[in-house]
Amino acid sequence: MPAPLDIHRIPVLNDNYVFVIIDPDTQTAAVVDPAIAPPVLTFLAQRSIQLTAIFNTHHHGDHVGGNREIYAVYPDVVVYGGAADRGRIPHQQVFLQEGDRVSLGNHQATVFFVPGHTKAHIAYYFPGSAATPGHLFCGDTPVSYT
Repeated sequence: MPAPLDIHRIPVLNDNYVFVIIDPDTQTAAVVDPAIAPPVLTFLAQRSIQLTAIFNTHHHGDHVGGNREIYAVYPDVVVYGGAADRGRIPHQQVFLQEGDRVSLGNHQATVFFVPGHTKAHIAYYFPGSAATPGHLFCGDTPVSYT
């Protein structure tokens, strides 16, 4: 069983957060919705972590504004986003739909299509275990599943 994900929240702008998700077993990381790059790059530089992914929930600038600068420093990073955001997320290489799965090290997330805030909005859900909670990264969309 893989070690639980290590989640870090970096406050940016006036009211946003960039999340850094780390798989402690592989020392790989993903960044969720990097509004701006400098605090993310500083965080990553202070640790021996390999950035492998940028998970974007939607195309708004306060969620993708740091993509270009992060990509310039980490040119092997894979940029994910919703399929309907094609052409609107800088450096997007993977175009996701409901039910797709993405990996970070030894962990997998399920993609949920959650339109409402934008027509292409998606969320990423990393399930937990009996001992740890799951993690839902949903951008600006409140999500409720029953």
